[in-house]
Amino acid sequence: LNEQIKSLPLNGRDFTSLVYLTPETRRESQRGYISISGQRGINTNVTVDGVDYNNAFFGGQYGTAEGRAPLAISQESIKEFAVITNGASAEFGRSGGGFVNVITKSGTNDYHGSAFYYWQPQDLASDPPVGEKLDQEKKQFGGSFGGAFVKDKLFFFTSYDQQDQSLTIPIDPRVLDADIFAKYPVLASPPEYVQTRDGRVFFTRFDFFASPQHRFMARMNYGDYEGINGTSTSPTRTESYNGIEGMFSRSYVASYSGTWSDNLLNDFNFQYVLEDTPRRDKGLGLPDIQVRGIGNYGEVSFLPITSTADRTTILSTLFRNVPMGSSIEMTPWLS
Repeated sequence: LNEQIKSLPLNGRDFTSLVYLTPETRRESQRGYISISGQRGINTNVTVDGVDYNNAFFGGQYGTAEGRAPLAISQESIKEFAVITNGASAEFGRSGGGFVNVITKSGTNDYHGSAFYYWQPQDLASDPPVGEKLDQEKKQFGGSFGGAFVKDKLFFFTSYDQQDQSLTIPIDPRVLDADIFAKYPVLASPPEYVQTRDGRVFFTRFDFFASPQHRFMARMNYGDYEGINGTSTSPTRTESYNGIEGMFSRSYVASYSGTWSDNLLNDFNFQYVLEDTPRRDKGLGLPDIQVRGIGNYGEVSFLPITSTADRTTILSTLFRNVPMGSSIEMTPWLS
């Protein structure tokens, strides 16, 4: 399964594209979240290595910036995943819809690595069913490397994935009214604007087998994203009537899995997530002007917005004939 996920030709190398091959699963059109069994995407619970990976404020997963970021975890880092549409056990919880469990890669006794580079120029983009093809370009590159510091004991795996994308959006000629721009020069706009969607993720993981019965794991996933003119792709907005979207996400996980006796097992997980999602305006100090039936001028009124998620999760599951578990979560929010 690991090699199948790695080699599949996914657009943007986003592993969630594989999730949508599961019956009753689709991608939400508004924010791009995973919808299962007709439920809203914010009701889908996603865990990575057994730990909750959901943004408690916006919904969806960490590192997605409400669906604007290209990817949250690199395809290079995914070992396997499972989709549960219904009937999940109580330990998964926090799910009014379905459940997606993701397991990341670890190192092995053999050194192994990979590298990739993808380029999607304008000429290779297909024509849309309606309208003209927009000027666009996408580049994506990265790689991975893993192995053992100490064979059969201490392993490592790391990966990097970067995507740079640009899309040129022409503005409706009705919005580019010369009389309006002559009377109010501060509202003047070029005939088109370029929207960027640049993101990168860095992942690293360490595994230590103290003995056949006791195993420790630590991993980190770092992601950032910037989208100039990323608030909207509408052709009825001037260049200034848009925003600069951003996201900086850091996730740290430590876990212990131990077998204490023939019928007593313990799985302990600790996670700390810090995620900033700044959404900025153009800083021009212009009002929000909306002309019905024509377009929008000035600056977006609801920007700037900044939110910070600072979340700590402690989860322990004890198996002794009947599984017993406990979870502690602390989620302060600053906005």
